[in-house]
Amino acid sequence: MLDITVQVFAGGYKSAPADFGRVREKLEDVLNRIPATRVIMGWTPAPELYGRVRDFLRQRGVEFFLWLPVFSETGRMKPCVPVTDWAGGTAAGNADGAEEDFAFLCPNEPQNVRAALSVFNENFANIGFDGVFLDRIRYPSFAAGADAGFGCFCPRCREAYTRAGADTTALMRGQGRIFDDPAWRDFLKIKAQSVTESVGALCGELRNRGFKIGLDVFAPFLSRFVGQDIPALSRLADFVKPMMYRKTFAPAGIPFEWDALKLRTGISPPFAPDLDFCAGDLAELVKSADCPVYAGVEWNRVPGIARPTPGYIHESLGAYAAAGARGFVLSWNALDAPLENTAAAAQWLNHRAGR
Repeated sequence: MLDITVQVFAGGYKSAPADFGRVREKLEDVLNRIPATRVIMGWTPAPELYGRVRDFLRQRGVEFFLWLPVFSETGRMKPCVPVTDWAGGTAAGNADGAEEDFAFLCPNEPQNVRAALSVFNENFANIGFDGVFLDRIRYPSFAAGADAGFGCFCPRCREAYTRAGADTTALMRGQGRIFDDPAWRDFLKIKAQSVTESVGALCGELRNRGFKIGLDVFAPFLSRFVGQDIPALSRLADFVKPMMYRKTFAPAGIPFEWDALKLRTGISPPFAPDLDFCAGDLAELVKSADCPVYAGVEWNRVPGIARPTPGYIHESLGAYAAAGARGFVLSWNALDAPLENTAAAAQWLNHRAGR
């Protein structure tokens, strides 16, 4: 039986939280249609809202996970160390007004891990969540610009490259040859080790307190470019959610990230990330992951950003289930999912379950 998770964006750190009445109404409708196991919600610091949603979900036997960004957003709450570009400057990021901030922090910097944990301790630790869903566990992508995509070159990261025998001078000199330069292959491997170690430290702290762990990751074929070794990360988690967002034109969206990667690196790949390619990519991850893989499928509709339709939802659920996904995370904000998309997901899932 497929495991179903519903994701809700209740507001950013510096924006007003969603209204409980609206959240409850939407979740009531969704849960009456879809047998979801858990709800993920974040990350506005609104304990009263979370407490009321927690009680509502407990009455229905549904788990409640906090959605917690790690290597971006945290800088809005605590002093942090940003990603440094190859020239020694602060790498730019994408910011989306008061709602979201994609200016990234160095994953190799312990101060940033401590800051994320402090944000959790001060705002969320005592609410009664069943688990924590860690997002932004990566370096910035090429969507944030070439300098950001080729980061980080802070002193701590340079030290890590040197320890591993990587030639940082060759790295900077060969910036445009990311695919055919052995120095860059080593560089990407070191970045992935840094992310895994830092996420592991954070997961260890949360596990010691009894929290379950979910991880938000890029589509597998894009993940290596942001420092995500998903099989290694899967050993830290109860589930991983690769964002298989084929209709999203914003950070983490496959067409958005793919176009940025091609633009910043100058590559011309002999393939396109269509549904068949993405399903095959997911199938390979399912084979190598040490925990369940729940495919993230966007169902919210945001003008100019996310354009899923009922047909898209049907084909995505079908292809990813056939690829071996153990479940789905209906992403990334149920509050913006139109009724026709909710109905489409419910129809496919209930038909699959024989209801």
